[in-house]
Amino acid sequence: MQALTNLTNSIIPGFSHQGIINESACIQAGQPHQGIAQLADTITKGAPEAGAPFWRLRAWGMLIWQPVYLAILSAYRLQTSIDNFEQLTLKQTAHYTLGYQLPENSQLIHHDSIDEAIDQLAPALATLCQGYAEALCEQMPVRQPLLMAILADTLFTTLEHLINQNILVVSDHNKAQWLFHQGQKWCQLMNLTVPKTAQRLLVQETSFQRKTCCLIYRCHGAKECANCPRLVAKQKDPIAL
Repeated sequence: MQALTNLTNSIIPGFSHQGIINESACIQAGQPHQGIAQLADTITKGAPEAGAPFWRLRAWGMLIWQPVYLAILSAYRLQTSIDNFEQLTLKQTAHYTLGYQLPENSQLIHHDSIDEAIDQLAPALATLCQGYAEALCEQMPVRQPLLMAILADTLFTTLEHLINQNILVVSDHNKAQWLFHQGQKWCQLMNLTVPKTAQRLLVQETSFQRKTCCLIYRCHGAKECANCPRLVAKQKDPIAL
């Protein structure tokens, strides 16, 4: 487990395995409701101008980003799966999540190939995120299909980000096609719909275009992300938005 926490902390300071997480600052996989309610409340108070649509999508993003990173890094960098991954605990700091904890008996399981590691990690990641989705839907009115579409986008954007930062080294000269096939693999194993926008990766060497919008532009001083679908819509019809 130390190899994984060394890796994550080297990428994002604080993104590491925590020995102890205060009960008032944790989101437990088995009982996520209280932690999610607290997270949603801090997000709401931190950006009151953004409105409920942003609050729930921001909460969802905070719930899934660390699990997605952990699964991808464990598979591609360490060629391992994570025992008891479905029991992951997240550390909450104000309106953000940073830091994680696994049961004491958890360990990294080495596999003969990256594909074998993904085969083990993807279903566990799906189970973990499904639990978060159900708990969030009980706290705030949000459609699960939308949450799953955002999860699919997050898989692609995380893979792409780690490639661009040279944290994942791709031997295939066509990185766009590699990204499509790897993102597709994760989505299929997790019973997620592959974003239609990902098809562009097969026909041209380009960056991934998100299918969903996180609504960050609703916050004071913020604007759309670089791969926001709203930007594409603006180019087609600047008056409509």
